[in-house]
Amino acid sequence: MEPAVRLAWSATIACRLVEALARGAKPNDGTPDGRLVDGVRAYLSDVGADEFNEVRDVLRRLARNDPNLAAAALDWTGLIERRLASGRELPPPLASLVAGVGPATLDPLAQQVYTRATAQAAAAPQAPFAAARPPAEPRRTTQWVLFVGAGLVVIALVTWQVVRSLGPPKSDLPVTVSGLSAACDGTVFPDAPSYGQTPPRPTLVFARDYNLRQGGRWAQPQVIHDEKNKAVFSGAWRSNDPAEVQAVACVEADERAHNTVDTCEYTDPRQPGLVKVPIPLPMYRGEFTVKVYETRTGRLIHQAQIAGEVTECPERLPIGAPHVYTEPSAQQYVDAIGKYVTG
Repeated sequence: MEPAVRLAWSATIACRLVEALARGAKPNDGTPDGRLVDGVRAYLSDVGADEFNEVRDVLRRLARNDPNLAAAALDWTGLIERRLASGRELPPPLASLVAGVGPATLDPLAQQVYTRATAQAAAAPQAPFAAARPPAEPRRTTQWVLFVGAGLVVIALVTWQVVRSLGPPKSDLPVTVSGLSAACDGTVFPDAPSYGQTPPRPTLVFARDYNLRQGGRWAQPQVIHDEKNKAVFSGAWRSNDPAEVQAVACVEADERAHNTVDTCEYTDPRQPGLVKVPIPLPMYRGEFTVKVYETRTGRLIHQAQIAGEVTECPERLPIGAPHVYTEPSAQQYVDAIGKYVTG
């Protein structure tokens, strides 16, 4: 088989694999996606189920766009290409995926992976696509984070490499700290400082819009920046320098929880006349999940639950909002994640 065709096959299989993992496929789950994972796992033989599960979990919290999937598929392309280069034939399920596939017939995603893999091979011809070395040769890692001799995925390094590679196209930090809210959607910032062993560890908190849907999808809770809480939240919670933020805490409400604790009344400016009839909205007990991620790698550091205890009605709501939530208090934030910020 020509090397270019072999690479096209590898890229295609890898793309179908990461697409399945991003959709939540698991080994042995009996679904079509799961059977694809099982087929690749059997072909690679020495890659365990944990490796697939770990990469799946990373992919599922990142945006499912072509750049992210292509970056992940590049890792698997290297593993599959080496097996093909060693002469191991594809089993029928995988062979059917690449029937008639060649460099000129790749789909857009596989073409991205093929192009990047070809560029890497040209830059380092002895690494990704060289013939498999004897198993006894000392281990080393390539751009794809694998044991070159044995072809095994290293679980911790694969996770780190996938998360790091699936960040923004460039490693530039945003101009303002508000740009770091993208970390809550899976973006990583490799130029950010690593999460330190000792506090303080500058951390920003971003809450998904659940009462006031203003300022974008994520916003910093007002309670943290309120002057009356200045003694509660040190500078480690209030950084204005993106270059010093080690972690990002993301707060999301469980919208399935509907435990009514109060009623808030609002007026709709679209109502005709000078007198507006108040509109009652239920206030639900806000049940929140807080996840703390390392800004540099996207690694999950801690996860906590908060049941909001602040029952004051928000001053404003977007027109058409069906309900409001109680919100976490300053002390609740400190209790939930304070030790990961200030120790």
